[in-house]
Amino acid sequence: MSDDTQDRRLAALRTWLQTIRPNREWSISVASADASFRRYFRAQAQRQRFIVMDAPPDKEPVQDFVRVAGWLADWGVAAPRVHAVDAQSGFVLLDDLGDTVLLDRVGADDAVPLLEQSIDALVQLQARAAGSRQLDALPAYDVAFLADEMALCPQWFLQVHFGESLSGDQLTMIAQQFELMTRVVAAQPRGFVHRDYHSRNLMVGEGRLRGMLDFQDAMHGPLSYDIVSLLRDCYVIWPEHVQRNGLERWATGLADAGVWPAVPGDLQRWFDFTGMQRHLKVLGIFCRLHHRDGKAGYLPDLPRVMDHLLTVMARYSELDALRALLTPFRSRLQAEVDS
Repeated sequence: MSDDTQDRRLAALRTWLQTIRPNREWSISVASADASFRRYFRAQAQRQRFIVMDAPPDKEPVQDFVRVAGWLADWGVAAPRVHAVDAQSGFVLLDDLGDTVLLDRVGADDAVPLLEQSIDALVQLQARAAGSRQLDALPAYDVAFLADEMALCPQWFLQVHFGESLSGDQLTMIAQQFELMTRVVAAQPRGFVHRDYHSRNLMVGEGRLRGMLDFQDAMHGPLSYDIVSLLRDCYVIWPEHVQRNGLERWATGLADAGVWPAVPGDLQRWFDFTGMQRHLKVLGIFCRLHHRDGKAGYLPDLPRVMDHLLTVMARYSELDALRALLTPFRSRLQAEVDS
């Protein structure tokens, strides 16, 4: 959005807020922005504090956010409540869950306990959603969608960002390796997928998880996707024993909740392949954000994403060809960050 458009939207947001909460002197400040066109403002008056989402309706319709927020409230899941909506203008008034995200606590004494609370909240969410009519209303996170996401890697990461010209043989190899990965990912049980369940979208405070954000793109798909997003986060590398214990905690929680009858023997393979699918997608998305949308802030995270990807790929010999193609780009990514 242009500066003029942003200023006009902020003025309209102030007018809307005064309309739905009159007789108050509201102080409005920037709270955050994200990778989309959405912006978030903090509105304060006396002892009241809210977050106001500004989502241009032609770019980021709010209906899905409001719909899923209602489901989470019904299921008793920790998430901001919706207090008012103007879908036509793209404004939503929400609970203010504070300023601290899980990422801010990494390295602190309460980091792992907060991570464990986040895992338990994910178990609660997926258990409450299992078998619900709402789950059937979500779009399918299926083989075709998984493949389309991974295709962002050769397009935006290899070809656009690094200017690579891929040969026919390389494109065939990539397609074969991607097909193998989607087949493994799609073989696991399906359920509610938040799709952005990670340390930047989990609000914490006073030693507890306060709520999850950014759930509007939820889908019905591979059940391990969100635990992968959390434990193999693009913004932090948790120690291996923390990842291992976290995966066991999540899987046992779902088994105890009856989502599956026992911890599956294929769990680690599902977890690993789902993680690789996600990280391939992210390589493409972060480059697309830079080249198409002018958002370069995610480029410094690419070496970490590549480290996750190559570390896990090395465990599966059937992916050696793809790993060999991608490995040289790890040093090139780091050189970009260091320059």
